[in-house]
Amino acid sequence: MENEGIEKRLNRIVPVIAALVYTLLALATTHPLWRHLADTLPSDIGDPLLNTWIQAWDVHAFLTDPLHLFEANIYYPLRNTLAYSEHLVSTAILALPLQAISGEPLVAYNLSLLLSFPLAGLGMYLLVFRWTRRPGAAFLAGLAFAFAPYRLAAISHLQLLTVQWLPFSLLALDRLLRLTQRPGRPAEGVLARRRWFEGVPQFVIFTTLQILASWYLAVFGLLVLGIYTLGWLLAHARRGTPWPQALARLTLAGLLVAALTLPFALPYLEVLPQLRASRPLTWAVSFAAQPTDLAAAAPFLRFSGPLTSRWAGRPGFTEENALFLGLATLLLALVGLLLGRPRWRPAALGVILLVSLAMTFAGPYRALTQVVPLLAVVRVPPRWIIPATLALAALVGYGVHAIRPSLWRRLVVLVASLVIVVESFAAPLPLASVGSVAHLPQVYHDLALAPEPPSWAVVELPLHVAPAPEYPEAKRMYASSLGWWRLVNG
Repeated sequence: MENEGIEKRLNRIVPVIAALVYTLLALATTHPLWRHLADTLPSDIGDPLLNTWIQAWDVHAFLTDPLHLFEANIYYPLRNTLAYSEHLVSTAILALPLQAISGEPLVAYNLSLLLSFPLAGLGMYLLVFRWTRRPGAAFLAGLAFAFAPYRLAAISHLQLLTVQWLPFSLLALDRLLRLTQRPGRPAEGVLARRRWFEGVPQFVIFTTLQILASWYLAVFGLLVLGIYTLGWLLAHARRGTPWPQALARLTLAGLLVAALTLPFALPYLEVLPQLRASRPLTWAVSFAAQPTDLAAAAPFLRFSGPLTSRWAGRPGFTEENALFLGLATLLLALVGLLLGRPRWRPAALGVILLVSLAMTFAGPYRALTQVVPLLAVVRVPPRWIIPATLALAALVGYGVHAIRPSLWRRLVVLVASLVIVVESFAAPLPLASVGSVAHLPQVYHDLALAPEPPSWAVVELPLHVAPAPEYPEAKRMYASSLGWWRLVNG
Protein backbone atom coordinates (compact mmCIF):
# COMPACT_ATOMS: atom_id res chain seq x y z
CA MET A 1 0.00 0.00 0.00
CA GLU A 2 2.84 2.38 0.84
CA ASN A 3 4.47 1.73 -2.55
CA GLU A 4 1.17 2.42 -4.29
CA GLY A 5 0.90 5.76 -2.48
CA ILE A 6 4.41 6.75 -3.54
CA GLU A 7 3.66 5.77 -7.13
CA LYS A 8 0.50 7.90 -7.17
CA ARG A 9 2.38 10.91 -5.83
CA LEU A 10 5.09 10.45 -8.46
CA ASN A 11 2.47 10.22 -11.18
CA ARG A 12 1.22 13.65 -10.11
CA ILE A 13 4.67 15.23 -9.88
CA VAL A 14 6.28 13.86 -13.05
CA PRO A 15 3.88 15.66 -15.47
CA VAL A 16 4.72 18.95 -13.77
CA ILE A 17 8.42 18.27 -14.17
CA ALA A 18 7.88 17.29 -17.80
CA ALA A 19 5.98 20.54 -18.45
CA LEU A 20 8.82 22.55 -16.91
CA VAL A 21 11.36 20.75 -19.10
CA TYR A 22 9.26 21.42 -22.21
CA THR A 23 9.03 25.09 -21.22
CA LEU A 24 12.78 25.45 -20.77
CA LEU A 25 13.42 23.70 -24.08
CA ALA A 26 10.94 26.02 -25.83
CA LEU A 27 12.78 29.07 -24.49
CA ALA A 28 16.14 27.57 -25.46
CA THR A 29 15.30 26.49 -29.00
CA THR A 30 13.55 29.80 -29.81
CA HIS A 31 16.20 31.96 -28.13
CA PRO A 32 16.41 34.99 -28.12
CA LEU A 33 12.66 35.50 -28.63
CA TRP A 34 11.96 35.47 -24.88
CA ARG A 35 14.25 38.49 -24.49
CA HIS A 36 12.39 40.58 -27.09
CA LEU A 37 8.73 39.81 -26.46
CA ALA A 38 7.52 43.40 -26.85
CA ASP A 39 9.26 44.50 -30.03
CA THR A 40 9.99 41.50 -32.31
CA LEU A 41 8.23 38.60 -34.00
CA PRO A 42 9.60 35.19 -35.00
CA SER A 43 10.67 34.68 -38.62
CA ASP A 44 9.09 37.62 -40.48
CA ILE A 45 6.51 40.40 -40.24
CA GLY A 46 3.81 38.97 -42.55
CA ASP A 47 1.57 36.37 -40.91
CA PRO A 48 2.91 36.99 -37.38
CA LEU A 49 1.89 40.65 -37.46
CA LEU A 50 -1.45 39.79 -39.07
CA ASN A 51 -2.13 37.29 -36.28
CA THR A 52 -0.96 39.80 -33.68
CA TRP A 53 -3.62 42.21 -34.96
CA ILE A 54 -6.29 39.44 -35.02
CA GLN A 55 -5.56 38.45 -31.45
CA ALA A 56 -5.53 42.08 -30.30
CA TRP A 57 -8.81 42.79 -32.11
CA ASP A 58 -10.43 39.74 -30.49
CA VAL A 59 -9.42 40.94 -27.03
CA HIS A 60 -10.72 44.44 -27.79
CA ALA A 61 -14.04 43.03 -29.07
CA PHE A 62 -14.46 40.68 -26.10
CA LEU A 63 -14.05 43.59 -23.69
CA THR A 64 -16.15 46.16 -25.58
CA ASP A 65 -18.65 44.59 -28.00
CA PRO A 66 -18.42 40.79 -28.18
CA LEU A 67 -21.58 40.46 -30.29
CA HIS A 68 -19.80 42.29 -33.13
CA LEU A 69 -16.58 40.30 -33.00
CA PHE A 70 -16.44 39.84 -36.77
CA GLU A 71 -17.01 43.53 -37.55
CA ALA A 72 -13.27 44.19 -37.48
CA ASN A 73 -11.91 47.66 -38.15
CA ILE A 74 -10.36 46.89 -41.57
CA TYR A 75 -11.68 47.11 -45.14
CA TYR A 76 -14.23 49.77 -44.16
CA PRO A 77 -17.16 49.82 -45.02
CA LEU A 78 -17.34 46.04 -45.66
CA ARG A 79 -18.90 43.72 -43.06
CA ASN A 80 -17.59 40.55 -41.39
CA THR A 81 -14.03 41.46 -42.28
CA LEU A 82 -12.52 39.30 -39.53
CA ALA A 83 -13.84 36.32 -41.52
CA TYR A 84 -11.34 37.05 -44.29
CA SER A 85 -8.77 35.25 -42.14
CA GLU A 86 -8.58 33.03 -39.06
CA HIS A 87 -10.33 34.37 -35.95
CA LEU A 88 -8.01 32.74 -33.33
CA VAL A 89 -10.78 33.07 -30.74
CA SER A 90 -9.68 30.47 -28.19
CA THR A 91 -6.06 31.63 -28.36
CA ALA A 92 -7.17 35.24 -27.85
CA ILE A 93 -9.32 34.31 -24.85
CA LEU A 94 -6.33 32.74 -23.13
CA ALA A 95 -4.14 35.69 -24.13
CA LEU A 96 -6.61 38.26 -22.79
CA PRO A 97 -5.00 38.60 -19.34
CA LEU A 98 -1.53 38.69 -20.92
CA GLN A 99 -2.52 41.59 -23.13
CA ALA A 100 -4.45 43.34 -20.37
CA ILE A 101 -1.44 43.21 -18.07
CA SER A 102 1.25 44.10 -20.63
CA GLY A 103 -0.73 46.46 -22.89
CA GLU A 104 1.42 45.16 -25.74
CA PRO A 105 -0.12 43.00 -28.51
CA LEU A 106 3.30 41.60 -29.39
CA VAL A 107 3.82 40.31 -25.85
CA ALA A 108 0.47 38.51 -25.91
CA TYR A 109 1.24 37.02 -29.32
CA ASN A 110 4.76 35.83 -28.46
CA LEU A 111 3.72 34.33 -25.13
CA SER A 112 0.81 32.52 -26.82
CA LEU A 113 3.30 31.06 -29.28
CA LEU A 114 5.80 30.02 -26.61
CA LEU A 115 3.12 28.47 -24.38
CA SER A 116 1.94 26.28 -27.25
CA PHE A 117 5.13 24.20 -26.90
CA PRO A 118 4.83 23.06 -23.25
CA LEU A 119 1.04 22.72 -23.54
CA ALA A 120 1.40 20.47 -26.60
CA GLY A 121 4.04 18.42 -24.81
CA LEU A 122 2.00 18.11 -21.62
CA GLY A 123 -1.14 17.06 -23.49
CA MET A 124 0.72 14.32 -25.35
CA TYR A 125 2.46 13.24 -22.12
CA LEU A 126 -0.86 12.76 -20.33
CA LEU A 127 -2.38 10.95 -23.31
CA VAL A 128 0.45 8.46 -23.77
CA PHE A 129 0.84 7.93 -20.03
CA ARG A 130 -2.83 6.92 -19.90
CA TRP A 131 -2.18 4.41 -22.67
CA THR A 132 1.17 2.99 -21.51
CA ARG A 133 1.60 3.92 -17.81
CA ARG A 134 5.27 4.57 -18.67
CA PRO A 135 6.56 8.05 -17.72
CA GLY A 136 9.58 7.67 -20.03
CA ALA A 137 7.42 6.75 -23.02
CA ALA A 138 5.02 9.60 -22.23
CA PHE A 139 7.83 12.14 -21.87
CA LEU A 140 9.42 11.20 -25.17
CA ALA A 141 6.05 11.27 -26.95
CA GLY A 142 5.42 14.76 -25.58
CA LEU A 143 8.86 15.86 -26.73
CA ALA A 144 8.33 14.42 -30.22
CA PHE A 145 5.01 16.26 -30.58
CA ALA A 146 5.94 19.61 -29.05
CA PHE A 147 9.28 19.82 -30.86
CA ALA A 148 8.52 18.18 -34.17
CA PRO A 149 10.77 19.89 -36.75
CA TYR A 150 7.70 21.09 -38.68
CA ARG A 151 6.58 23.15 -35.69
CA LEU A 152 9.76 25.19 -35.96
CA ALA A 153 9.41 25.39 -39.73
CA ALA A 154 5.90 26.83 -39.16
CA ILE A 155 7.05 29.25 -36.46
CA SER A 156 5.52 32.21 -38.32
CA HIS A 157 2.03 30.64 -38.29
CA LEU A 158 0.43 30.81 -34.87
CA GLN A 159 -2.74 29.29 -36.31
CA LEU A 160 -0.78 26.08 -37.00
CA LEU A 161 1.17 25.96 -33.73
CA THR A 162 -1.80 26.09 -31.37
CA VAL A 163 -2.61 22.41 -31.86
CA GLN A 164 -1.94 21.84 -28.16
CA TRP A 165 -5.59 21.10 -27.34
CA LEU A 166 -5.87 18.09 -29.64
CA PRO A 167 -4.05 15.61 -27.32
CA PHE A 168 -6.24 16.80 -24.42
CA SER A 169 -9.33 16.33 -26.60
CA LEU A 170 -8.19 12.83 -27.60
CA LEU A 171 -7.52 12.03 -23.94
CA ALA A 172 -11.05 13.14 -23.03
CA LEU A 173 -12.44 11.09 -25.93
CA ASP A 174 -10.60 8.05 -24.62
CA ARG A 175 -12.24 8.53 -21.21
CA LEU A 176 -15.61 9.21 -22.81
CA LEU A 177 -15.45 5.97 -24.80
CA ARG A 178 -14.40 3.92 -21.80
CA LEU A 179 -16.90 1.17 -21.10
CA THR A 180 -18.69 1.96 -17.84
CA GLN A 181 -19.66 -1.64 -17.13
CA ARG A 182 -18.72 -5.17 -17.98
CA PRO A 183 -20.73 -7.04 -20.59
CA GLY A 184 -23.78 -8.66 -18.97
CA ARG A 185 -23.33 -6.76 -15.66
CA PRO A 186 -25.32 -3.51 -15.79
CA ALA A 187 -24.24 -0.80 -13.37
CA GLU A 188 -26.84 0.81 -11.14
CA GLY A 189 -27.39 3.87 -9.00
CA VAL A 190 -25.60 7.20 -8.66
CA LEU A 191 -22.23 5.77 -9.66
CA ALA A 192 -23.63 4.58 -12.99
CA ARG A 193 -25.15 8.00 -13.74
CA ARG A 194 -21.90 9.72 -12.81
CA ARG A 195 -19.88 7.38 -15.01
CA TRP A 196 -22.29 7.91 -17.89
CA PHE A 197 -21.09 11.53 -18.19
CA GLU A 198 -17.40 10.70 -17.65
CA GLY A 199 -15.23 12.57 -20.11
CA VAL A 200 -18.09 14.60 -21.63
CA PRO A 201 -17.28 18.01 -20.05
CA GLN A 202 -13.56 17.65 -20.76
CA PHE A 203 -14.19 16.59 -24.34
CA VAL A 204 -16.50 19.55 -24.95
CA ILE A 205 -14.04 22.04 -23.45
CA PHE A 206 -10.88 20.85 -25.19
CA THR A 207 -12.50 20.10 -28.55
CA THR A 208 -14.13 23.53 -28.57
CA LEU A 209 -10.81 25.16 -27.69
CA GLN A 210 -9.13 23.32 -30.57
CA ILE A 211 -11.81 24.10 -33.14
CA LEU A 212 -11.85 27.78 -32.18
CA ALA A 213 -8.05 28.04 -32.38
CA SER A 214 -7.98 27.63 -36.18
CA TRP A 215 -10.16 26.21 -38.94
CA TYR A 216 -7.11 24.30 -40.18
CA LEU A 217 -6.79 22.63 -36.82
CA ALA A 218 -10.55 22.07 -36.63
CA VAL A 219 -10.39 19.94 -39.80
CA PHE A 220 -7.30 18.08 -38.56
CA GLY A 221 -8.87 17.51 -35.16
CA LEU A 222 -12.10 16.12 -36.59
CA LEU A 223 -10.07 13.72 -38.74
CA VAL A 224 -8.06 12.46 -35.75
CA LEU A 225 -11.08 12.12 -33.46
CA GLY A 226 -13.17 10.50 -36.19
CA ILE A 227 -10.60 7.85 -37.13
CA TYR A 228 -9.86 7.10 -33.46
CA THR A 229 -13.57 6.65 -32.72
CA LEU A 230 -14.00 4.38 -35.74
CA GLY A 231 -11.04 2.26 -34.58
CA TRP A 232 -12.56 1.98 -31.11
CA LEU A 233 -15.93 0.94 -32.50
CA LEU A 234 -14.39 -1.75 -34.71
CA ALA A 235 -12.45 -3.08 -31.73
CA HIS A 236 -15.46 -3.13 -29.36
CA ALA A 237 -18.43 -3.88 -31.61
CA ARG A 238 -18.80 -7.44 -30.39
CA ARG A 239 -22.00 -8.83 -29.02
CA GLY A 240 -22.71 -7.99 -25.38
CA THR A 241 -20.35 -5.00 -25.23
CA PRO A 242 -22.22 -1.82 -24.14
CA TRP A 243 -20.69 0.36 -26.85
CA PRO A 244 -24.01 2.10 -27.68
CA GLN A 245 -23.78 3.91 -24.32
CA ALA A 246 -20.36 5.31 -25.21
CA LEU A 247 -21.67 6.33 -28.62
CA ALA A 248 -24.59 8.11 -26.96
CA ARG A 249 -22.19 10.06 -24.74
CA LEU A 250 -20.12 10.99 -27.76
CA THR A 251 -23.22 12.16 -29.63
CA LEU A 252 -24.22 14.38 -26.71
CA ALA A 253 -20.70 15.81 -26.48
CA GLY A 254 -20.59 16.39 -30.24
CA LEU A 255 -23.89 18.29 -30.19
CA LEU A 256 -22.61 20.53 -27.39
CA VAL A 257 -19.39 21.24 -29.31
CA ALA A 258 -21.39 22.07 -32.43
CA ALA A 259 -23.63 24.45 -30.49
CA LEU A 260 -20.61 26.28 -29.08
CA THR A 261 -18.68 26.55 -32.36
CA LEU A 262 -21.42 27.10 -34.96
CA PRO A 263 -21.86 30.84 -34.21
CA PHE A 264 -18.21 31.38 -35.12
CA ALA A 265 -18.59 29.49 -38.41
CA LEU A 266 -21.65 31.36 -39.73
CA PRO A 267 -19.79 34.59 -40.65
CA TYR A 268 -17.44 32.55 -42.84
CA LEU A 269 -20.37 31.15 -44.82
CA GLU A 270 -21.33 34.72 -45.72
CA VAL A 271 -17.93 35.50 -47.25
CA LEU A 272 -17.31 32.01 -48.63
CA PRO A 273 -17.77 33.04 -52.31
CA GLN A 274 -15.08 35.71 -51.98
CA LEU A 275 -12.73 33.32 -50.20
CA ARG A 276 -13.16 30.65 -52.87
CA ALA A 277 -12.58 33.16 -55.65
CA SER A 278 -9.36 34.40 -54.08
CA ARG A 279 -8.01 30.91 -53.30
CA PRO A 280 -8.98 28.51 -56.13
CA LEU A 281 -8.10 24.80 -55.98
CA THR A 282 -5.39 25.17 -58.62
CA TRP A 283 -3.67 27.78 -56.45
CA ALA A 284 -3.72 25.47 -53.42
CA VAL A 285 -2.44 22.47 -55.39
CA SER A 286 0.56 24.53 -56.52
CA PHE A 287 1.85 24.29 -52.92
CA ALA A 288 1.56 20.48 -52.78
CA ALA A 289 4.47 18.48 -51.41
CA GLN A 290 7.00 16.42 -53.31
CA PRO A 291 8.31 13.12 -51.84
CA THR A 292 11.72 14.67 -51.09
CA ASP A 293 10.05 17.30 -48.89
CA LEU A 294 9.63 14.67 -46.18
CA ALA A 295 13.43 14.68 -45.84
CA ALA A 296 13.84 18.49 -45.93
CA ALA A 297 14.03 20.57 -42.75
CA ALA A 298 13.66 24.33 -42.46
CA PRO A 299 16.99 25.96 -43.48
CA PHE A 300 17.27 27.91 -40.21
CA LEU A 301 17.25 24.77 -38.04
CA ARG A 302 20.85 24.71 -36.87
CA PHE A 303 21.65 21.04 -37.39
CA SER A 304 18.98 19.35 -39.49
CA GLY A 305 18.72 22.36 -41.82
CA PRO A 306 22.25 22.08 -43.28
CA LEU A 307 22.13 18.27 -43.24
CA THR A 308 19.00 18.18 -45.40
CA SER A 309 19.73 21.21 -47.58
CA ARG A 310 20.09 19.10 -50.74
CA TRP A 311 16.35 18.29 -50.61
CA ALA A 312 15.37 21.87 -49.80
CA GLY A 313 16.96 23.17 -52.98
CA ARG A 314 14.35 21.95 -55.45
CA PRO A 315 12.48 24.52 -57.60
CA GLY A 316 9.36 25.84 -55.88
CA PHE A 317 10.44 24.79 -52.38
CA THR A 318 9.11 27.11 -49.65
CA GLU A 319 8.93 27.02 -45.86
CA GLU A 320 5.58 25.22 -46.29
CA ASN A 321 7.43 22.27 -47.82
CA ALA A 322 9.86 21.68 -44.94
CA LEU A 323 8.25 18.42 -43.80
CA PHE A 324 11.21 16.65 -42.17
CA LEU A 325 9.76 14.16 -39.67
CA GLY A 326 12.84 13.36 -37.59
CA LEU A 327 14.91 10.16 -37.62
CA ALA A 328 14.42 9.08 -34.00
CA THR A 329 10.71 9.83 -34.23
CA LEU A 330 10.28 7.76 -37.39
CA LEU A 331 12.20 4.75 -36.07
CA LEU A 332 10.40 4.59 -32.74
CA ALA A 333 7.02 5.21 -34.38
CA LEU A 334 7.64 2.24 -36.66
CA VAL A 335 8.38 0.07 -33.60
CA GLY A 336 5.19 1.30 -31.97
CA LEU A 337 3.15 0.63 -35.09
CA LEU A 338 4.41 -2.97 -35.27
CA LEU A 339 4.53 -3.89 -31.58
CA GLY A 340 2.06 -1.59 -29.84
CA ARG A 341 -0.76 -3.13 -27.80
CA PRO A 342 -3.75 -3.17 -27.87
CA ARG A 343 -3.49 -3.51 -31.64
CA TRP A 344 -6.48 -1.35 -32.57
CA ARG A 345 -5.00 1.85 -31.18
CA PRO A 346 -1.63 1.81 -33.05
CA ALA A 347 -3.61 0.74 -36.13
CA ALA A 348 -5.87 3.80 -35.80
CA LEU A 349 -2.83 6.04 -35.34
CA GLY A 350 -1.28 4.43 -38.42
CA VAL A 351 -4.37 5.25 -40.49
CA ILE A 352 -4.27 8.87 -39.27
CA LEU A 353 -0.61 9.01 -40.26
CA LEU A 354 -1.13 7.55 -43.73
CA VAL A 355 -4.16 9.71 -44.56
CA SER A 356 -2.40 12.86 -43.36
CA LEU A 357 0.78 12.16 -45.30
CA ALA A 358 -1.21 11.35 -48.45
CA MET A 359 -3.10 14.65 -48.21
CA THR A 360 0.15 16.63 -48.45
CA PHE A 361 0.44 15.51 -52.10
CA ALA A 362 -1.46 16.98 -55.04
CA GLY A 363 -3.35 13.86 -56.24
CA PRO A 364 -5.01 12.76 -52.98
CA TYR A 365 -5.61 16.38 -51.94
CA ARG A 366 -7.39 17.21 -55.21
CA ALA A 367 -9.46 14.01 -55.15
CA LEU A 368 -10.60 14.21 -51.53
CA THR A 369 -11.39 17.94 -51.57
CA GLN A 370 -13.72 17.33 -54.50
CA VAL A 371 -15.51 14.57 -52.57
CA VAL A 372 -15.48 16.45 -49.23
CA PRO A 373 -15.41 20.22 -49.99
CA LEU A 374 -14.89 21.00 -46.29
CA LEU A 375 -11.30 19.76 -46.66
CA ALA A 376 -10.58 22.70 -48.97
CA VAL A 377 -10.42 24.82 -45.80
CA VAL A 378 -6.83 23.57 -45.69
CA ARG A 379 -5.59 25.71 -48.56
CA VAL A 380 -1.95 24.55 -48.31
CA PRO A 381 -1.72 20.74 -48.67
CA PRO A 382 1.63 20.31 -46.84
CA ARG A 383 -0.03 21.54 -43.66
CA TRP A 384 -1.68 18.13 -43.39
CA ILE A 385 1.62 17.12 -41.82
CA ILE A 386 0.24 18.46 -38.52
CA PRO A 387 -2.06 15.50 -37.69
CA ALA A 388 0.74 13.25 -38.95
CA THR A 389 3.06 14.64 -36.25
CA LEU A 390 0.46 13.83 -33.60
CA ALA A 391 0.11 10.24 -34.81
CA LEU A 392 3.89 9.83 -35.00
CA ALA A 393 4.41 11.16 -31.48
CA ALA A 394 1.77 8.86 -30.01
CA LEU A 395 3.33 5.90 -31.84
CA VAL A 396 6.71 6.91 -30.39
CA GLY A 397 5.20 6.33 -26.95
CA TYR A 398 4.11 2.84 -27.96
CA GLY A 399 7.52 2.20 -29.48
CA VAL A 400 9.30 3.04 -26.23
CA HIS A 401 6.78 1.01 -24.24
CA ALA A 402 7.55 -2.07 -26.36
CA ILE A 403 11.29 -1.99 -25.61
CA ARG A 404 12.57 -4.52 -23.07
CA PRO A 405 14.33 -4.64 -20.64
CA SER A 406 13.80 -1.41 -18.68
CA LEU A 407 17.50 -0.46 -18.82
CA TRP A 408 17.40 -0.43 -22.62
CA ARG A 409 14.17 1.54 -22.51
CA ARG A 410 15.73 4.26 -20.35
CA LEU A 411 18.76 4.44 -22.63
CA VAL A 412 16.52 4.81 -25.69
CA VAL A 413 14.56 7.60 -24.00
CA LEU A 414 17.77 9.47 -23.19
CA VAL A 415 19.36 9.13 -26.63
CA ALA A 416 16.14 9.77 -28.56
CA SER A 417 15.42 12.87 -26.45
CA LEU A 418 18.79 14.33 -27.37
CA VAL A 419 18.26 13.55 -31.06
CA ILE A 420 14.78 15.13 -31.12
CA VAL A 421 16.01 18.31 -29.42
CA VAL A 422 19.01 18.59 -31.75
CA GLU A 423 16.89 18.00 -34.87
CA SER A 424 14.50 20.84 -33.99
CA PHE A 425 16.98 23.26 -32.43
CA ALA A 426 16.66 26.70 -34.03
CA ALA A 427 18.53 29.11 -31.73
CA PRO A 428 19.31 31.82 -32.47
CA LEU A 429 15.84 32.01 -34.02
CA PRO A 430 15.51 34.58 -36.84
CA LEU A 431 13.52 37.56 -35.54
CA ALA A 432 11.81 40.45 -37.31
CA SER A 433 11.92 43.84 -35.59
CA VAL A 434 8.54 45.57 -35.26
CA GLY A 435 8.72 47.86 -32.26
CA SER A 436 6.23 48.25 -29.42
CA VAL A 437 3.06 50.35 -29.74
CA ALA A 438 4.69 53.02 -27.61
CA HIS A 439 7.24 53.62 -30.39
CA LEU A 440 4.73 53.95 -33.25
CA PRO A 441 4.83 57.28 -35.18
CA GLN A 442 3.16 60.20 -33.40
CA VAL A 443 0.33 60.43 -35.96
CA TYR A 444 -1.09 57.14 -34.68
CA HIS A 445 -1.01 58.36 -31.08
CA ASP A 446 -2.86 61.49 -32.21
CA LEU A 447 -5.50 59.35 -33.95
CA ALA A 448 -5.97 57.38 -30.75
CA LEU A 449 -7.06 60.62 -29.02
CA ALA A 450 -9.90 61.24 -31.49
CA PRO A 451 -13.50 61.27 -30.16
CA GLU A 452 -15.31 57.96 -29.73
CA PRO A 453 -17.15 56.37 -31.35
CA PRO A 454 -15.46 57.53 -34.55
CA SER A 455 -17.62 59.03 -37.27
CA TRP A 456 -14.74 58.89 -39.71
CA ALA A 457 -12.44 56.34 -41.33
CA VAL A 458 -8.74 56.39 -42.17
CA VAL A 459 -7.17 55.51 -45.49
CA GLU A 460 -3.38 55.26 -45.72
CA LEU A 461 -1.79 55.73 -49.12
CA PRO A 462 -0.48 54.17 -51.19
CA LEU A 463 -2.67 51.08 -50.93
CA HIS A 464 -0.92 47.74 -51.35
CA VAL A 465 -2.92 44.98 -53.03
CA ALA A 466 -0.26 42.31 -52.40
CA PRO A 467 2.27 41.85 -49.60
CA ALA A 468 5.26 44.13 -50.07
CA PRO A 469 8.64 43.17 -48.57
CA GLU A 470 7.99 45.28 -45.47
CA TYR A 471 4.29 44.32 -45.16
CA PRO A 472 3.03 47.93 -44.85
CA GLU A 473 -0.64 46.96 -44.57
CA ALA A 474 0.06 44.62 -41.65
CA LYS A 475 1.96 47.45 -39.95
CA ARG A 476 -0.98 49.82 -40.46
CA MET A 477 -3.36 47.27 -38.96
CA TYR A 478 -1.03 46.83 -35.99
CA ALA A 479 -0.88 50.59 -35.51
CA SER A 480 -4.69 50.82 -35.52
CA SER A 481 -4.73 48.81 -32.27
CA LEU A 482 -3.87 52.06 -30.49
CA GLY A 483 -7.40 53.38 -30.97
CA TRP A 484 -9.21 50.90 -33.22
CA TRP A 485 -10.27 53.55 -35.74
CA ARG A 486 -12.03 52.42 -38.89
CA LEU A 487 -9.45 51.58 -41.52
CA VAL A 488 -10.03 51.36 -45.27
CA ASN A 489 -6.77 49.43 -45.61
CA GLY A 490 -6.38 45.77 -44.82
